Amino acid sequence: YLEAFEYLKFKAYVYEKMQITENGVAYIIVDKQMQERFNLTLEQASACVGTLDSIRGCICWAVFIENGDEQQTIRVRLRSRFVHINSIAEKYRGGGHACASGATVYGMDEIQALLRDADSHVKAYKETHEGWL
Repeated sequence: YLEAFEYLKFKAYVYEKMQITENGVAYIIVDKQMQERFNLTLEQASACVGTLDSIRGCICWAVFIENGDEQQTIRVRLRSRFVHINSIAEKYRGGGHACASGATVYGMDEIQALLRDADSHVKAYKETHEGWL
């Protein structure tokens, strides 16, 4: 499990800059400047979704990665523990497994909308389930 020192610096930066919604959705936006600063490929930027998976109280986490293409697409990596999030991904041009999905959004308005949807989904889950940590 050895990692390059530069990638470890990126992971530390993720922990410093990440945010958590009111009901426990951990997230970070990996914009083009961050990708350039840490010399990241899109795959490396996407892989940081695993960095957010062990935060107590956060049973859903997301990474938004700017693609830098003409359409200004933002790739979303959405993961969860317990709560099924694939319906949220499907709403934003994506899909996947119950607890591991991807989507595509366009701009900050859609990022905020997806986060509101995920936060609401997590809130409902926490209110109706026990044992989620």
